[in-house]
Amino acid sequence: MKILNVMQCTNLGGMEKVSLTQMLWLKARGHNISVISLNKFGKLGSELRKNFNKCVDIGYRGKWGWRSVLDLRKNIKSVDADVVLITGHSFMAMLSLMGVERRKLILCIHYHHGEGMAGWKWKIIYKIAARMCSCITFPSCFVMDEAIKIESTIKSKAVLIRNPIMIVDAIERQDKTTSRLRLNLPLDSTLVGNAGWLIKRKRFDVFIEVADLVSKIDRNIKFVIAGSGGERELLEGSVSKHGLEGTVLFIGEIENIGDFYQSIDILLFNTDWDAFPTTPLEAMSYGVPVIASSINGGLKEVITNGVDGILFDTHNIEGMAKAILRLAKPTGSEAAELGMRGKTRVRELCRMETVASEFENIILE
Repeated sequence: MKILNVMQCTNLGGMEKVSLTQMLWLKARGHNISVISLNKFGKLGSELRKNFNKCVDIGYRGKWGWRSVLDLRKNIKSVDADVVLITGHSFMAMLSLMGVERRKLILCIHYHHGEGMAGWKWKIIYKIAARMCSCITFPSCFVMDEAIKIESTIKSKAVLIRNPIMIVDAIERQDKTTSRLRLNLPLDSTLVGNAGWLIKRKRFDVFIEVADLVSKIDRNIKFVIAGSGGERELLEGSVSKHGLEGTVLFIGEIENIGDFYQSIDILLFNTDWDAFPTTPLEAMSYGVPVIASSINGGLKEVITNGVDGILFDTHNIEGMAKAILRLAKPTGSEAAELGMRGKTRVRELCRMETVASEFENIILE
């Protein structure tokens, strides 16, 4: 089957990685995959060009990209796809697909509705989707329920498809040492990490506040931030203000995210808004125990506090610091048990083969 994926962007965020995983699975199953990026290719561009035959980037011109509609429409028609996926919300993609022949159109939503885009814009997108799309997929009940509240007519087309996660074999001590050496991280410290875009809603400022409190009690616990973004300079200033140079380590974007997860002993994840965050799920797939604070999002659908991880519904600095100090005890038994239960939970909910098959079934039905 010919499948065209019209992607909003091709950076290295959770949405883009999930979409790439799904496309590689579909390709392995014999489907012909083409990709059009509405923005100019980001860092995922080289991976897309390597794996798929047709890969084109358009770029938004004019408000909401209206000046790019004809160019996008021309590229869509050139693929002659049986099924078109729209990954991410886009007026431009919707307009370009009006009247274009295809067997099925699927809108894949990975973003929350709580901030950023006005509610009336979401309502317009969902009203159009209710008429044009065969189904609309969501990675969590949280974000699906948000969408249905915005536009109830999509309820019959809303489908829950979790983010597919590859479950990793047990990490040996030598694997951890090798990964730390690659990333130039200390070999003998307990490492608490987080990875993602350095943007406000990801609350790396909370991460630093927790690091400050923990470091006052145990200086051998180090904190590692992987990723890039507009908040980095501000965050580095906060680290300096707290005197945490050498305790909070910035390692930037890394080529192999597996090295990051193999290096750390605990993941500390903080967010104000996330539809269904990939970073804690990936950490759990490696058996890394997760401590998280999530104000709005679908993480509670995976983590039951004290069972599969430690989850706060507020940014409880003191509570997270105490949890880190407890899991970092030399015996390590509680951390290991929590990590294994988290791994089991992700396997139950997000195992790549199961979720990707569910996605393929939606395409084929």
